[in-house]
Amino acid sequence: VEFLVDGLLTDAGFAMMYGAPGTGKSFLAIDIALSVAHGMPWQGQEVKAGPVLYIAGEGIGGFGKRWKAWEKYHGVKDEPDMYLLPTAVNFREPEDIARLVATIDGIGQRFALVIVDTVARAIAGAEENSSTDMGLFVAACDEIKALTGGALLAVHHAGKDSSRGARGSTALLGAVDTSLMVGKSDDIVVLRTEKMKDAEPMDEINLIMQTVPASISETSVVLERTDEKPKKKKAWRPTGAIKRALQVFENLCVDRGSPKV
Repeated sequence: VEFLVDGLLTDAGFAMMYGAPGTGKSFLAIDIALSVAHGMPWQGQEVKAGPVLYIAGEGIGGFGKRWKAWEKYHGVKDEPDMYLLPTAVNFREPEDIARLVATIDGIGQRFALVIVDTVARAIAGAEENSSTDMGLFVAACDEIKALTGGALLAVHHAGKDSSRGARGSTALLGAVDTSLMVGKSDDIVVLRTEKMKDAEPMDEINLIMQTVPASISETSVVLERTDEKPKKKKAWRPTGAIKRALQVFENLCVDRGSPKV
């Protein structure tokens, strides 16, 4: 197996990275994109350098700031081989895909990596639980991947219960070669490989969020690999006045014959 990012993304594979809102998915995607575009190791893992196309379907608000902060932190000044498309492309619409193909042809690059951020914006108007609608998205991803000759990473949201996987139809999980789950506890981002079709999944990676300057007046966050483990959250137990109030309420329920809370 040939890797684009050693142990994480195969060089011509179809991958999904999903997680709940606020877990750092886009920070991770930008981190991977800039590492490949600059030809620098990603969190200690070797990469194959190559052009990157980032489809920012949720807009580019804050993207430039994150980009500057990443380059300042890593001490790079060269222009990366990275192209940013600051609008959503509907992967269910043949006209949108045709325009995307024309854009890629116009650039004249065989991209090593295409990132679609997010799946929800790329299938706007679709029923996410529909295997048919998700199948159209998968088919379009395969077309773009075949055109560019590189890997494609789709950034997706977790369902309401993140422990039960990505949102929507399982047709996407069935289609991808690699599935990555992103979680977060305090300032520790956890990246776990849940599916790796053609190789052994790599061990769980923990990344700490570091606040760094992006410019004279702005800061942003970069990710740094760490051995630090996420802290386990303690179960909430009522104390003091809250505990006494709950006891009074429970006694009242018992007195009136209502079920215990």
